[in-house]
Amino acid sequence: MSKQIIGIGTTANDGTGDTLRTSFTKTNENFTELYGKQGFFDYNDLATQTTPISVTGGGGYFVLTNDTLGSNTTRLYAPDGISDIWNPSTNSFDFTQLSLGDMVDIRLDVEVTTTSSNTVVDVDLFLGSATPYQIPFITHTNFKSTGSYDLIRYNGIYIGNNDTLNNPAQFKIICDVNTTVKVKGWYCKITRRW
Repeated sequence: MSKQIIGIGTTANDGTGDTLRTSFTKTNENFTELYGKQGFFDYNDLATQTTPISVTGGGGYFVLTNDTLGSNTTRLYAPDGISDIWNPSTNSFDFTQLSLGDMVDIRLDVEVTTTSSNTVVDVDLFLGSATPYQIPFITHTNFKSTGSYDLIRYNGIYIGNNDTLNNPAQFKIICDVNTTVKVKGWYCKITRRW
């Protein structure tokens, strides 16, 4: 729906503008349109809490999985017309219900356990197919000592072309030495184009 302009007439109370009822009908419809433009999903993983992902150091990128079976997963606050944007069977985002110009803000939340000092970790979101590209979420983070570390990063992407819109996107991690990862989840806020 496009924005509905209320006819206010030529001069005050000249009878040429919209009636009071028509004016408030347009107002309500405009607000309804605005309220349906934003929403969010929160996808929490269960499987990696007991069986973390093993990442082989120097072995290339590994896909971060998210089964959405964690107790805090919610899909109750989706924007109008969007049923979901994460597919746990393919461990990828599916943006095909969105439109060009829409925004997706993602908060990534993982726990990395290093097995040696000076471990370097990167996590990127891989998008597109015809012209693949990556958006960095965690860039060359160097952990000086062994241990478990919570990594939480927030980044925004926009659906700027059909390659991004029509192809899956995946989070992938790479480390220079062996590491394990628990995926706590990702929160995704969607803002539809106005």
